[in-house]
Amino acid sequence: MKTKIITFLSATCIVFTLTACTQTTWLYRVNVQQGNIVTADMIHQLHLGMTKDAVTDLIGPPVLMDTFNDNRWTYIYTYKPGRGKYVERRVVIYFKNDRISHLSTHNI
Repeated sequence: MKTKIITFLSATCIVFTLTACTQTTWLYRVNVQQGNIVTADMIHQLHLGMTKDAVTDLIGPPVLMDTFNDNRWTYIYTYKPGRGKYVERRVVIYFKNDRISHLSTHNI
């Protein structure tokens, strides 16, 4: 009787150990969203000559502001779903005399 219990417990431990090493699809994984949500519609509303205040009203404050260069604002949005493709969007706005001189986008 003792050997049957030991055999059963050993087999159970081996099964649990081996299944822990596999990637299971039934586990819940959290979606992680960070940064500013910047859509294509928001970018289309930006135009050359807009003031910093107007940009802040439209798409919010930037995630990154260069400490040494106040004329460059960077907006970053990342989305990492529990399952699926990682998404990263970037918008960099350059100012001259507190007005937009040009901007660059990535994945928008």
